[in-house]
Amino acid sequence: MSKQYYTLRESVAFTPQIGITPDNFSGFSRYLKPDEDIKAEINNLSPRDERFVLSALAGYQRLYGQRKVSVKRGSDFYCLESISLLESLHRPRFFLNLQLTGRCNFDCKHCYNQLKNKHLKNPDLSLKAIEKMCRQFLAVERARDFADISVYLLGGEPFLHPELPQVVDLIGDLKVNGLYFNDVRLGSNGLLVPKNIELLKRARDLFERFSVQVSIDGDAEIYRQIRGQKIDIPLRALDILAQSNIKRQIAISISRLNRFSLEYILDLCDKYDATPHITPYVPFNEDLEVLTRAEWETFKLALTGMLERRYVGACGYDFGCGIGWNGTSIDPEGYIIGCPRDTEVVGHIDNVSLTDKKLWRTKSEGPFLFYERCGRFIKTK
Repeated sequence: MSKQYYTLRESVAFTPQIGITPDNFSGFSRYLKPDEDIKAEINNLSPRDERFVLSALAGYQRLYGQRKVSVKRGSDFYCLESISLLESLHRPRFFLNLQLTGRCNFDCKHCYNQLKNKHLKNPDLSLKAIEKMCRQFLAVERARDFADISVYLLGGEPFLHPELPQVVDLIGDLKVNGLYFNDVRLGSNGLLVPKNIELLKRARDLFERFSVQVSIDGDAEIYRQIRGQKIDIPLRALDILAQSNIKRQIAISISRLNRFSLEYILDLCDKYDATPHITPYVPFNEDLEVLTRAEWETFKLALTGMLERRYVGACGYDFGCGIGWNGTSIDPEGYIIGCPRDTEVVGHIDNVSLTDKKLWRTKSEGPFLFYERCGRFIKTK
């Protein structure tokens, strides 16, 4: 079980204002108001679900100025006290998502590639296109405003790009007006990590910061349901990455199926010294059910209550969205899109430059709200 960053101390009796039951606990944040203390009663929850609720209440207290949180459990009354968050892990980034290929060796239920990438005429971005996009991105005026300039090497499965070693070398050699990619991340299902570990070691030594993001959706049974594979695959990848001193992230997309896998994922992060990257599932088909907004907001509170430090790197964790503000994406056919989960086409690399100001939000406009972009697919009820 993950570490707990809250304690329960006995308190005087009070009259509960919120009843949290098996029917409403997963979205109970709808009853919370940031400017009010909480008096909640927990009824008939399993130990797992009760930990989720208490973590969410701790997350609420951490985020909203240490409001008083009182909990009734059975005939006992408690005062919940959360341990203050340490400094934020977040560093501002200007990021380019490169979907290097539409090819993949998995067939996952929730993958944003499955609808279109099976039918791509050109499944791989060419080296010429990659260099062109990277040079243009580094030349965007806004790039100078950020501490980190990042490129994400994505798929499909990026190890299936036939020229991935050349892509790594190309990015390592690029510099435009004194700017370069000082943060490089590769997202993988993990199957081909052992086979390509020497390439990953080379990337580790080439870039200021390099990390591999391995996707895991929950425990062995959840993983099998979503990916049709054994969880040994990503765990072996994490093992060999750790042995090779390559920084690790664990990515999880949250749906109704795996919404209570958070403790398991955070335990894995502790075991492998990995950073969690958590996003809400965006419904591309009917295989998995999306969360409601209340469920996602409650999940975020639970995440905040379970972390030692505030983690704001996940999409939808804060209310802003980076599309057109501090990042953009290129799909395998060269279309410029918002991001892999929000695939609205805004141009093509053959006729639009990433330096075109029309692609970017102005400072007066500010970032999109999360619920204006891929968050709009999350159910309101």
